Amino acid sequence: MGLVKDHLERLLAQSNEFLWEEGGYVNLLKTLESVFQSPKHWILEFLQNAEDAHGENEKIIQPIRFAIHFGEDNIWILNDGKVFDEPDLRAVCAVKSRKLPSLGFRGYIGIGFKSIFHIADEVDVHSGDYHFKFKRDDWKEYCAQKKIPLSQWPWEILPIEIAPTPLPNGFTTGFHVPLTKQKGTAALQELGAFFNGNDFPKESILLLQHVKQIEIQTLDTRYLITSDCDSREELDDKVTKEVRRVKKQNPNRPRASEDTCYLVIRKEVCVPEDVREDEETERVRRSEVPKREIGMVFGLTAKGELERLYGKLAGVYSFLPVEGEQTGLPFGIFGDFIPQPGRDLINYGARWNQWMSTELVTLFKEITPTVFSKEWASFPSTILSETQFEKNVGPGTRFWSTSLREPIHLFLQNEPVHLDFAGNKRLLDQLVSPDRSLLEVLDIEIIEELTGKHVPSSLVQGVGLPVQQLTVYDLLRDGNVVNKLRNSPAILAKLYGLIDRRDDRYRGSRNIPLSQIPFVLGADDQPHCPEESVVIDLNVGDLPSFLRALVPQGKTLLHPVIAADEKAVTGLKQCSLEALDSASILEKLERVLKRVRSKDDMPLDWIYPDTFIEASLFLLAQKDTASLDTFCSAGGTLEAVQNLFVPGSILDWSPVFEANLLPGFYPIHPEYLDTTLLHRHGLDLPRLYNNLKHQGMHGFDPEHDRQRIQETGENLAKARLENGEGHKLKPVTNRDRLGFDFECESHCQKVFEVKGMVEPHDVELPASEVEAARQRRANYVLIFVYNLPAPPHKISWKAITDPASVDGLLEPIERARVRKDKWLN
Repeated sequence: MGLVKDHLERLLAQSNEFLWEEGGYVNLLKTLESVFQSPKHWILEFLQNAEDAHGENEKIIQPIRFAIHFGEDNIWILNDGKVFDEPDLRAVCAVKSRKLPSLGFRGYIGIGFKSIFHIADEVDVHSGDYHFKFKRDDWKEYCAQKKIPLSQWPWEILPIEIAPTPLPNGFTTGFHVPLTKQKGTAALQELGAFFNGNDFPKESILLLQHVKQIEIQTLDTRYLITSDCDSREELDDKVTKEVRRVKKQNPNRPRASEDTCYLVIRKEVCVPEDVREDEETERVRRSEVPKREIGMVFGLTAKGELERLYGKLAGVYSFLPVEGEQTGLPFGIFGDFIPQPGRDLINYGARWNQWMSTELVTLFKEITPTVFSKEWASFPSTILSETQFEKNVGPGTRFWSTSLREPIHLFLQNEPVHLDFAGNKRLLDQLVSPDRSLLEVLDIEIIEELTGKHVPSSLVQGVGLPVQQLTVYDLLRDGNVVNKLRNSPAILAKLYGLIDRRDDRYRGSRNIPLSQIPFVLGADDQPHCPEESVVIDLNVGDLPSFLRALVPQGKTLLHPVIAADEKAVTGLKQCSLEALDSASILEKLERVLKRVRSKDDMPLDWIYPDTFIEASLFLLAQKDTASLDTFCSAGGTLEAVQNLFVPGSILDWSPVFEANLLPGFYPIHPEYLDTTLLHRHGLDLPRLYNNLKHQGMHGFDPEHDRQRIQETGENLAKARLENGEGHKLKPVTNRDRLGFDFECESHCQKVFEVKGMVEPHDVELPASEVEAARQRRANYVLIFVYNLPAPPHKISWKAITDPASVDGLLEPIERARVRKDKWLN
């Protein structure tokens, strides 16, 4: 009788024991199957068991190969490690592991193995002299005879001897898993996606000591994952530093191959007595473990530089990646963490895991001086500047934050481990981080000299440390910095030029604007507030005397070196520096002239009206787009432009003004038309007339003066009717509706409609006027006043009484067009 058959007989002989009779074994097996529901879980369990398949007494441990081959309806799981012995047979037929962690084992053969029964009803095992299977259907007849429900029979631990099957390619142990359509189809689809995509963690091999090659062969692809140690260095008697290379090679797709290096730090730590005596430690059979290995994994670039790791790589390895864990740090950690059922998370309440986290913090502190040096010296700054999680932060966030990340960050914040630009290690509070705009205009050495702090080298490498951020506003608000730069106006000019890049001139202070901070270097080499400073880009001596009053008195001139820098001046203008050039002088003059409403509004040294008139002409000569609201009248009063006219222009209103026919309408002061004064400022009459026309002054355009023409006609008609015919006229208030302008309120009932015009022309009468003429007949008088504006004796007059009686005069009714030849003759 073979060993397998002997063992089966021993198991069946125990079938009357408690665990059999009460279904205990079956329940335990179902529990184990449910723990590892995803095929991805038991694949990693088999990999971990392959890692343990090495000879315990071998002086030289040979590297182990691990392979998974997928067929259309089956899976082969292979390794070339140590073949089965009798204890292994017993373990695989048990519901607990024989592999004590104290003996250095990582997997749980007999536990992880059982997870495969979640997708299969049969597993064949071939290893050395042992060839057996676990098959559900082979026990149907036996259970029927014993009247035991097959569902209550622990067939998963009852081996049935089978014929040997040769294993390929020198493999020594093989697990053959036939798959039924019912259970196997979904599993094959999930595993196919797992291995054909990027989900399978090729870094699973990274921390394994014995498995050096993983071969994956599916129906669609085949690739090899290998692990080699490029270099190994003993940092001390307990800590080692390794550079490990992981390759993923696809023979059919050479370009898809991957070659990645990692820095692996390992340390063997002694387990404290209180941790070993903890109840949870004893439950997971670690109470006899005297030592354990912990460590860290860092990314390496092709040039051998440390780099951040992301996602699962920057997670937690319990010899294999723990899929659901992230620490928030840019590197990975590993150790014999106690997992939760299913291996997706660790047990956060376990004293063992808390101790391992503490040891990892200690290890990080120990390696910082030696590992993070030379070309790797800036990596501590990278660690401190980043806290990274994927979108779905797991329940371990708080655990890793308090037990690992925060202690490491605290250490980095209080130790001189951060490189400055010169390569020296500094404390965080000795560093300052200039923004990019400062680095564009100032050398780092100058920034360090001004601030008394150091610029971190990590800034150049794009790493943002949690240190003081330095902006141009911080420098300009610092009196010590400004004083240091009093003899360096060119540097100050560069800083002032940066202000132009900011909209927020109050940045850095909620209360005091930059306009009130003394940081502007004056021509006296002293700092002044921007609002107390001025830059003048013209020769004041060349200005007309009336403009000199506009030059600020009591303000300090800007330093000439800074005044010559256009960007610096533009930036300082954002902070209320007054900048005077020809354009700004004209703008200031325009504001002064527009503000003048009386003599009292003028600058003190101006003489009225001479200076006011000359200043206005100067502005109009220099700036065609200038807009003035007031001008001086011939009578010496300041009047709005709409109440003024230009004597001698196309429409000369002077005779009307002299006849007092248009009250409130005035000629401008004759000095505006003085040719000597005009020539002094580069003006002539045509240009002046054109400018005054655009200002809105009268005398140039009949259409623009239409209202004045109508008012003059009405005033002249009223004077003649009252003085010559004895009427006492009253203007009506609703002339558009009534259809006439005046009505006699003395000796008759006549009403009068007046039409003023420059030359005789056709006139359109609205319907209200036509209706009024038809209703009032002889009491309606239509008056035409023309040749306006002109002296009164040259103004013509034509009055038509009862215009409705004149044949064809008011046709058509709705809007009668009274032709010139009709009313004139």
